Amino acid sequence: MTEVAATGEAEQNGKTNGKAGKVKGWEPATIRQAVIVIRCFLHWCYEENSISKDLAQVLQIPKNKRRIQRTLNGNEIQALLDACDLTTIKGIRDAVLVSLLTDSGLRSIEVRQLTLKDLHFNVPVEEAIVNLMTIIGKGGNQDPAFFGQTTADRLQAWIKVRPAVEGVNELFVSVRGTKPGQPFTQYGLRIILKKLGKKAGLDGVCPHALRRSFACIADDAGASTRKIQLWGRWSDIKMVEHYTLALKAGKQYNQYSPINYLEAKGQKGNDSTAPES
Repeated sequence: MTEVAATGEAEQNGKTNGKAGKVKGWEPATIRQAVIVIRCFLHWCYEENSISKDLAQVLQIPKNKRRIQRTLNGNEIQALLDACDLTTIKGIRDAVLVSLLTDSGLRSIEVRQLTLKDLHFNVPVEEAIVNLMTIIGKGGNQDPAFFGQTTADRLQAWIKVRPAVEGVNELFVSVRGTKPGQPFTQYGLRIILKKLGKKAGLDGVCPHALRRSFACIADDAGASTRKIQLWGRWSDIKMVEHYTLALKAGKQYNQYSPINYLEAKGQKGNDSTAPES
């Protein structure tokens, strides 16, 4: 508790402005999360009368700066699928992995925890027949996630050749190495997609890039923002709009580009006949 007391003393002496600084090797989001944890601890110390002042109110939570995030377009998704050698078990697995992540918007942990029994094909829902899976989403909530018939066909092809290991129920497993049939780790999944992206000539291929692609391509297909939010299990519709609206506006940009407009206007002027003096 000496360190906590020292922190309080420093604050009282005006030696800190309550702002979190930079930590070498830490991403801004990691620093933000660390500050939130420290604030909770400081508030608990205050509630327990370990410190005389609630320093949690002094320590400011840093804001994450907005950055352009990688989103793959339809041609890039197709390039990833084309890079999968369907004559091999690995190629069959990688193709369904890309297909499922793009079709359902699964998070990394959701696809890694997915088991064979979580898949449900040709389920009647009112007058429709749908393919769905039961996933454990954020906060431990159980939610349905949907996928189309093309992805369903790829899943069936993978299930037929998936290495079977006793006690391993996860859908996606390793096919190479000394122990094939082992569940994906977070790092392993990222490496698989990164290598596949490199083979397809693409950078920045990762699970969350495909999740963003799900939102943008579904938007292109005509789905409403509300439907995309529900299918992708986003708690805040603003997240969906952040992914889709900027790209949608970008596609329309050339039509309204100021320079394009001026050049087109100038060409029209040059094409007209100059009046005689």
